Amino acid sequence: KANTDMPWMVIYPLARGFSYDPDASQYKGSAWMIRNIIDTAAKGGSFQVGIGPDATGKFHPAAIEQVKRVGAWLRICGEGIYATRPRAGDNWREGESIRFTRRKDGEKVYCFALQWPGSLLQLQSVQPKEGSPIRMFGYPTPMNWTVDSAKGLSIHLPESLHDHKPTEYVWGWAIRVNRRIE
Repeated sequence: KANTDMPWMVIYPLARGFSYDPDASQYKGSAWMIRNIIDTAAKGGSFQVGIGPDATGKFHPAAIEQVKRVGAWLRICGEGIYATRPRAGDNWREGESIRFTRRKDGEKVYCFALQWPGSLLQLQSVQPKEGSPIRMFGYPTPMNWTVDSAKGLSIHLPESLHDHKPTEYVWGWAIRVNRRIE
């Protein structure tokens, strides 16, 4: 689905279908849900996951655990998901592993890395506000960053993050930009 000005949503089952599935190996997992939430929000949509209960109204323990992990991730990174908007045009992503959302007022862009970037996150389509902090969700200290006309924005990740990442599966940053629609 591409960016659109019309509200839209997508719903996918967590297991093989929307009914109860007793086989825990069929549940797609927390990472799958988080990636779909981000990808859908970046394109301006809403994501819903379908989970079916058993005959007694109970959900599979694997489904419950996976949803709880998504909730833990959203408690840390939800600012970049809830009440956000897509960026204009094709600026909802960079390559296959970076997704963006933005705050409604246009003052912040949220970046999500679907793969761990290592010690340096390079972004071409974001111009941070001069002197503003760039914050990684779940990490207490602002990131060091530089902008170069050829390389774009470089966010330098502290070495301590390589062994102790603040979230599982996907990592996010809040970037203050000049007040305009990014």
